[in-house]
Amino acid sequence: MKTRNLVLMTLLASGAAHAQEKGAVLADEKVVKVVTGEEKKPDGWTLGMELGANFSFSNSSRVVGQPDGSTIQLGVVFGANADLRVGQHEWQNKLAFNNTWSQSPQIDTFLKTVDNLELRSAYLYSLKSVPWLGPYARARLQTQAFNGWQVYGEDRTIRIDEGPLETLTAGDEVDLTSSFEPLNLRQSAGAFARPWDNKAFSATFSLGVGAQEIFTSGGQIITKEDGTFADPATGAETTNIIEIVSLKDSVQAGGELEVQLKGEMNKMFTWSFSANFLQPFYTDTDIDPEGQKLEGTDLMNIEINGKASVKLADWASIDYVLVAKRVPLVLNDWQIQNGILLSTSFKLL
Repeated sequence: MKTRNLVLMTLLASGAAHAQEKGAVLADEKVVKVVTGEEKKPDGWTLGMELGANFSFSNSSRVVGQPDGSTIQLGVVFGANADLRVGQHEWQNKLAFNNTWSQSPQIDTFLKTVDNLELRSAYLYSLKSVPWLGPYARARLQTQAFNGWQVYGEDRTIRIDEGPLETLTAGDEVDLTSSFEPLNLRQSAGAFARPWDNKAFSATFSLGVGAQEIFTSGGQIITKEDGTFADPATGAETTNIIEIVSLKDSVQAGGELEVQLKGEMNKMFTWSFSANFLQPFYTDTDIDPEGQKLEGTDLMNIEINGKASVKLADWASIDYVLVAKRVPLVLNDWQIQNGILLSTSFKLL
């Protein structure tokens, strides 16, 4: 009897150890699948839609060093995605719109401070033997939804396309661009690698060839706000000039590299970062808006986007947003926008 009990206890202990070891192996395999991207999301459509807003207000009265009056900022953020996954095929679609207006005591009118409309569509095919690697094709449209203009709170001197000097009265508007200009179209194809793909951390790298077309429709940009002009007849100099030049259409093709990173911590903190580089090996013009000839990496188009969000509630968060881009044939300098916002957002889908 004692011998039989001893045998049963030995068998039970061995079975428990085997089950524990098998569970550990299964857990390890699951970790490997998540890290390598082998744990695929279910097939079918994934739809999402989100609407958000931000608002700030401040008022000063007889504060030393500050103008009297109110400062108002209000904006709207809209995002939607429609992604389809079928086996090794994946089709990603994204629409994003971000628009902000502000008013200050110096200028008694609302000015557009942020205006970005973007539509992206990408097709990815995951290799059966290496599911985190494969070819891709991508297209993007990026523009602005509203007219662009500038207003100054004091009289200024302006010069358009190196023409004669003109006086701009305080409060007068300088028309720069119309709706949907400049219109930036981008197409690219190549290979992607997505070695990590889960909520905690996702990374996608893509390398290929791309083409870019920019349509300006006669828009203008401010290249300098402190220019100097010397009268050829008298030699007299005029300083603090606003230099304005007309934009031109352009077509480029070259090598493209893109990095996309995103992550989530405790469902309270989320972040994302992306960087895109297009180095042209063909361009129909190598002259920037100021008339300077560009060569080599001076022609490189760069776009960087970053966002960090801390959720205060299901519908409210504090967001830091960064957009930095360099498009030399539009403006041969960095265009940078960043800020911290208290935002509200509501999921519609």
